[in-house]
Amino acid sequence: MPRALGHAERRSRRTQALRSSFVLREDGVSLRVSLGACFEMHLGLRLRADEAKRCMHRVFGRGSRWDPQLRELRFVPGAFPETDGKLDNLAEALARIAWRPLTPRLVAAALGISGQERVRWTKDGRLPQSGQALARRSALLPVPTYAVTLIEELAAHPETVAVWREQDAAVAKTRA
Repeated sequence: MPRALGHAERRSRRTQALRSSFVLREDGVSLRVSLGACFEMHLGLRLRADEAKRCMHRVFGRGSRWDPQLRELRFVPGAFPETDGKLDNLAEALARIAWRPLTPRLVAAALGISGQERVRWTKDGRLPQSGQALARRSALLPVPTYAVTLIEELAAHPETVAVWREQDAAVAKTRA
């Protein structure tokens, strides 16, 4: 029986998977690192694109420029001699963003559902929570979180959400 991967091993594999999706191109004028495949593969990164952009700027500083349309980083020649090491750091930071549990707002955006649907489906077990985070308002409030892998699966199969809506409509009809 295969042993379950530990937290550190999962994180390492996720980081390696992200790093292997980076495409480096040098055209003589500049170095370009395409992250398009990385964003396409990970719902968590697509939903948190602004956070990912800030992360890239933290890792590379002013030596790079982000093109959101092409989803690529551009470096001027000689501006960054240690690109490989920094790309490893970027992959690790993006992996943390990509697999961090999703908030209710991100779940609603990913699935195209309302807050009421999310609450109802969470309560009846169709949309299981992965945990809770604490949000600071006037006090610390618990906020449910959802596993990225579950939400990716549901987003890939929108017919599941459609069936849930039909079930809800049937229940509402029988109550009326």
